[in-house]
Amino acid sequence: MAAKFTESKWNRVTVSEYKLQTRMDWCVWVAEVPGTLCHYSPNYGLISEVSGGERRDDEEIRYFLLDAADMVLVKSLQEQYGLEKWEKIRLETVGSLRLWSEVVFKHTKAEKKNFVIRSIPPVIKEIDGEEATVFMDEVVEIIQLLTKSRGQPVGNDFLGTAWRHGELKAIPLSQFKTILELYDIDKSCITIVDDPAHAIGVDFLFGKEDPLKVPTDDFKGILSTEHVVLTMVKSLVCPVNWRTATAVERQDIYEEINRYALMDAGTYIPYDNVVHEIKKIKEEHERLYSNGDDPLQILRNRHPTSLISVNNYNKIAGNIGMPYVSVLGNKCAVWCIRMNATIRISDQFLSYIAQADPQNFNKSLDFKKALIRGLLWMVPNSDRVKVKMDSIRSLGMKATLYNTSLIPKYSDILTSPQIERFETPVEQFEGKNGTTGSEAGCSNCEKFAKMENELQKKLEFAKVKCNTVEEKAKRVDALLCLILKQKDKFEKLEKQLADLELKEALNLKVESVERSVHEQYKQENELLKLKRDKLKNELSRVAVSPTEELLAEIPLLDERIEDLEFCNEQLIHRAEHQRDFLNMLLKRTNGAA
Repeated sequence: MAAKFTESKWNRVTVSEYKLQTRMDWCVWVAEVPGTLCHYSPNYGLISEVSGGERRDDEEIRYFLLDAADMVLVKSLQEQYGLEKWEKIRLETVGSLRLWSEVVFKHTKAEKKNFVIRSIPPVIKEIDGEEATVFMDEVVEIIQLLTKSRGQPVGNDFLGTAWRHGELKAIPLSQFKTILELYDIDKSCITIVDDPAHAIGVDFLFGKEDPLKVPTDDFKGILSTEHVVLTMVKSLVCPVNWRTATAVERQDIYEEINRYALMDAGTYIPYDNVVHEIKKIKEEHERLYSNGDDPLQILRNRHPTSLISVNNYNKIAGNIGMPYVSVLGNKCAVWCIRMNATIRISDQFLSYIAQADPQNFNKSLDFKKALIRGLLWMVPNSDRVKVKMDSIRSLGMKATLYNTSLIPKYSDILTSPQIERFETPVEQFEGKNGTTGSEAGCSNCEKFAKMENELQKKLEFAKVKCNTVEEKAKRVDALLCLILKQKDKFEKLEKQLADLELKEALNLKVESVERSVHEQYKQENELLKLKRDKLKNELSRVAVSPTEELLAEIPLLDERIEDLEFCNEQLIHRAEHQRDFLNMLLKRTNGAA
């Protein structure tokens, strides 16, 4: 029997499409899509027990998202039972998605058909080739509920060895799609919503550098491996002046952090485990952390977008042996200083690791990738692409490594042999109804053949898509190389511009000298003419004939005037010669550049 829902599509709501609202009447947080009636709320707002009250059964409390239709039913149940009874039954009502599905069936006489699953968005949207991820625990639960609703339930082991219960594992949406199509699930029944709890965590990380925790389905805080690396770097690397540390101490700290960077993509670690590990390392290396100073503490109580003097960073740099920096205007945003301080300290730390063993430079690439991915969540969304490239450059990932992609590579949740071994839910259902014999066998062969063809087509499509992504990556690499080449051209142009500005300044100076000489000549000439005219007037008034002495003075004055005119011409000629010489000098300078 051919798959019916291969072409179906799920609904998708990203964090950029909704805004978080506070609803004190029935939930702490709600993700509301503007312009629509859609809103998505975590069920923990309806269960006060999870916030410190008395729990009756930890295993029955599971985090899931309710949509608007769910909340309509919740409201009607609250009105039907009254506040006092609702307080007693709410845990059995909205304590888990499985319990809620049973409540929906009980009160509407129909199976719950629409499910919301939360996702963790990529750090730079999805234009960078990175996918959002979903948690395997929740994937398994939704598939079990959907197959049960059509009379073809699957057990906990329906994925074989691909997943074990309790694993803190997330998979990309492409793998989620593969599993849904393997079991012919109608994807239109599923809405994937970026987790509101994760969005809140991003705000806390950006605001005060709190670790980016997300809740598991049983409300325990967990960190992705890149945020484990970031948290450990801030706690174990940033407070230390690594010039004073021994090679053994540096290597020990590096290996403790790097083992998380080497873990499979999509792995999550309980936050309590990370805190315990950090405390343990600090106790083992008490000498390094005995002063208890945190150089970045002064930045944590400031708003991330507020401007702050770069002297604050230089104070941190001085305390831990880092070089000072200067910026235009001597001020920049708090988030920028946080980012640069962490990158520079980490670069210093990793340079010591590479000095001890040059092979460590290549081995530390996973460390650097994880750190950059964690740090990008501390950057405003509009600046992440630029900061990503600056960070890659700052951490020495140059040449072939300069363009290394930061997109995590997930291992396949299902291998081809596993897919081939699986019985489809339809075949299980037919087996239970007693379909046997050669006819059924032939039918199954045809189904397997069709299924194999479909999977082969998907594999070919995936290969084409992979090749397309690789081609795009190559084009990006080429563009980045071009940008680096253009940088040299820009520097030459800047130098030429500076030479032109110098030439302009010299021209202005020459013109100023010319004007000054001309004005001086003009004034002296006017004075001499006035003096000559005055003498002529006086001579004309004398009754007796002028003396020889007075008459002799007139030619002398005429001579002086002629000398001044000649002198002015000489000065003008000299100024023009000087300007021509400067122009020739600048042309030679430009030709040499």
